[in-house]
Amino acid sequence: MVIRFWVAERFGNFYVVDSMTWRVADGTQAYRGKKEAVTIAREYRDEYGAYCKSPF
Repeated sequence: MVIRFWVAERFGNFYVVDSMTWRVADGTQAYRGKKEAVTIAREYRDEYGAYCKSPF
């Protein structure tokens, strides 16, 4: 079991990453502030679940 949604930084932008696909979570975008990305990740966690089985 791994944390499903987490925040990654790349080139000054923050992204919500989904551990099920190892890509940017559907419906999200690049965020300039970490606080905003964390808020979105928490909303996704509450809606879709906090943990998942990693496909790898």
